[in-house]
Amino acid sequence: MITLKDGKKFNDMAAFEACKKVEAQFIPAHSYKSVAWDSVYASEQELLDDLKKVYIPKGRGPLGHCFQGYAYIYSFAYYVQQGWELSTKQITQAKRLALEIKKAVTAAQYIMEG
Repeated sequence: MITLKDGKKFNDMAAFEACKKVEAQFIPAHSYKSVAWDSVYASEQELLDDLKKVYIPKGRGPLGHCFQGYAYIYSFAYYVQQGWELSTKQITQAKRLALEIKKAVTAAQYIMEG
């Protein structure tokens, strides 16, 4: 259990295991292929809706290394959560990070009030 800078608790081991399960859903064992964004999300809107669920910690540090690309993901999530629209280039980058966004949403489920 990790205490975040904003006083919330993060169950990093449980989140890490859950993120590994999400990854296993989309990537077969011993495969190094990238995952197409549309195999993770049915539409761009679904991707944007998940960005609204991403937890952005104070200091914006990674949450227990559960997912990669956290700087991009937190930035995109902040924009969407503020009600701003992402640019075409930001949406393209978000699509590249689709699996990592899915893992970030999963990790957010393991954050509790302190």
